Amino acid sequence: MLAAAATAAAAASGCSDADNAGSPSRSATPTSTSPSYEGAVWRETERRFIPDGPPELSVEGVMVEPFYRNWPGESGEVPESLSWEEVDTSGDIPTITAEGHSVPIRVVHMTYPTVGADGIPAPEKAQERRCSEVRSAADLELRAGECAFAPTGNGSTAIALGPTDPCAEYHVVQVSWIEASVSVEPIPEASASYGWRNTDSCPEGASDAG
Repeated sequence: MLAAAATAAAAASGCSDADNAGSPSRSATPTSTSPSYEGAVWRETERRFIPDGPPELSVEGVMVEPFYRNWPGESGEVPESLSWEEVDTSGDIPTITAEGHSVPIRVVHMTYPTVGADGIPAPEKAQERRCSEVRSAADLELRAGECAFAPTGNGSTAIALGPTDPCAEYHVVQVSWIEASVSVEPIPEASASYGWRNTDSCPEGASDAG
């Protein structure tokens, strides 16, 4: 990785390599005939492909652009500074619109209490959790107490973050896709990281998130 500031940006944007990005518990990269991504509901390979580019992310109706992308054929440069969209995400269900019904292989949610003057959070302050995949958006209601995601059936993926630290001001969602139809190893993977600042104030008396 790069210098300290770049390392922090990388942590916020999930630019670790394809084998361990955002999920230290992920199982070994699967072969095309033996899907073994831990916790994933494996789907037909035609539904597991890398989109042409990072899809739009809507958070409470606010469009959030990715501030980092690790995409095939691109350099994946680490940003030197970050700017954050401001959204009230108290009870949010972001929706990722992926053309062609591409289903992510992994979604990771990270929160940070503060950021530096350059907008980059300190990686040691991160709280990270890997979201579970469920079969349909209707199943998200059954997983209301945790972070989960599911295809909606109209070319998008719904992500229900579930309860989060009310004093966690900065949120990052990293989404990863694979090209499951190929027979090479490691399977091609792409990811994009989206961030926003929660404008909902920390409740009085809440514990210090730092």
